[in-house]
Amino acid sequence: MEKTITAYQTRVGQGAHVLCPKCSQQIHFVTTLKGKKMPVQLQLEYGNGRKTLVTHSGKTLAKAADDIVGFQPHWGFCKR
Repeated sequence: MEKTITAYQTRVGQGAHVLCPKCSQQIHFVTTLKGKKMPVQLQLEYGNGRKTLVTHSGKTLAKAADDIVGFQPHWGFCKR
């Protein structure tokens, strides 16, 4: 069973939630370490060794470990 935490339960989802212009899902943006905005899903999730996660600080981790919490990039979920 996967553990998930919603952005509504934490102060992490600091930015406004917007609709993806291509698929109309609610998303928000995290500022990456390089200063760019990355669209991400609303739910915080724990890594499982296979997921790419973007942390609160903007670090992108491919194959994030089980103890890492972050957002999954929206591009993997967009139904364009």
